[in-house]
Amino acid sequence: MDILIDVMIFIISSFVIIKTADELVEASSRIAKSFGLNEFIIGLTIVAVGTSLPEMAASVTAVILGLPGIAVGNVIGSNITNILLVIGAVTFLMPLSTNWEQKRRDSILMLAITLIASIFLFTGNLLDRIEGIILMIFFPLSVYFILKQNHLYDDIQKKIVLMDWIIVIISLIFLIASSSLFVGSAKNIATYFSLSETVIGMTLVALSTSLPELVSAMMAALKKKAALAVGDIVGSNLFNISMVLGLSAAINPITIESSIYFMEIPLMILSAIILVYFIKKGKIPKWIGAVFIIGYLLFIAKSIGLI
Repeated sequence: MDILIDVMIFIISSFVIIKTADELVEASSRIAKSFGLNEFIIGLTIVAVGTSLPEMAASVTAVILGLPGIAVGNVIGSNITNILLVIGAVTFLMPLSTNWEQKRRDSILMLAITLIASIFLFTGNLLDRIEGIILMIFFPLSVYFILKQNHLYDDIQKKIVLMDWIIVIISLIFLIASSSLFVGSAKNIATYFSLSETVIGMTLVALSTSLPELVSAMMAALKKKAALAVGDIVGSNLFNISMVLGLSAAINPITIESSIYFMEIPLMILSAIILVYFIKKGKIPKWIGAVFIIGYLLFIAKSIGLI
């Protein structure tokens, strides 16, 4: 009976996530236009941070409960999922055109922070509090640098859109709440089928907490707002690797399992490099979306021991 309740919660929370993500993308885009801000910046900040809060909640809770495998697995798995599954699915649905001049600094910062965090993870089998605080500092500095260097405004037409701000806030609340229910039910389902802590962190928890990014990015792409979709993922990965992993380590130093050195961390780095490369080229073609999706499926299959 308990498993049936969890399945019901899983399905209902999925529906709520999809609906609230749609409202979030629409309201954020209207806010961007009313203030003259370009949509990439909105995606990088409001939407990216908002949709990454489930990752933070899951990882911080896991660290407090003494489950470091879930905390680290969630961050690494979410960043892999964001690129291979989210960008892959969006690109397969609709090839994305990108503006390298606009996204150069943002994308390079995302890659640089990913490499720095990976070095921390590789050294000493422990992510300590100092390293966690260093990672946390990177995010506000990165956002400040991006906002300072980017062309923030298109047509300056300031206008107070109170209802849109209310929609954004309510959508974020429902998005986070429904994602939390989704994570809880997914974990219970995984436990019912005897999956390990590490597998849960890398797969179901990571997929669950990345669902807002997936839905938001796909909704943005369907509405012909590719800049918002790419900005969301770049911003989310920045937030995950710096704030989520950093705060988790700052709360409680995290012991790193050596098993993730051989596939998960290299895959996180490789996927980030490939994404930056195609953003630089100015277009992410449909066939790359297919390759990303296949890569993600292979990653999941390997993680749960199917191959």
